[in-house]
Amino acid sequence: MRLTKLTALFSSLCLFFLISSCDRDTNLDNSNVSRAKGLQMSSSQEVPGNSSMGTGSIDATYDKGSKTLTYSFSWSGLNGPAVAANVHGPASRGTVALPPPLGRYTNGIAQTLWSPSAAKGTAGSYSGSLFVDGVVIKEADILAGKMYINIVTPANPTGEIRGQIEF
Repeated sequence: MRLTKLTALFSSLCLFFLISSCDRDTNLDNSNVSRAKGLQMSSSQEVPGNSSMGTGSIDATYDKGSKTLTYSFSWSGLNGPAVAANVHGPASRGTVALPPPLGRYTNGIAQTLWSPSAAKGTAGSYSGSLFVDGVVIKEADILAGKMYINIVTPANPTGEIRGQIEF
């Protein structure tokens, strides 16, 4: 009888620790991952703005553990084919990413997603990732919403639509 009670007590304690450790893992994962869904891309976010009726949407995730920004975006209604897309920064909403010596990246571009030789259509989608090395690409810029994606067309060579990556 006493052995049965000790076995039951031991089993209950093991189950309690197993369940409580799973909760901690979940909380740790949630605090290390930032997600944003449905971030809007539009011509009015471009600097300067333009009259395009094109629109788009960005979903982004930043994982502090792996230091990786992953993103997917879609667009439609562009004035012409999407001849380039880039991740720019650092720049707050309403400002443009500057090249050196004022900015960090050539032409303010942190990552080229595609170039004119790989043009896409007036509607489409794209997914990619960006490693945050802490030297060139900085976590503080990502988390402060200072990176953006824009899509370039022949009619708008500096960008037809833009979406700020904000968590």
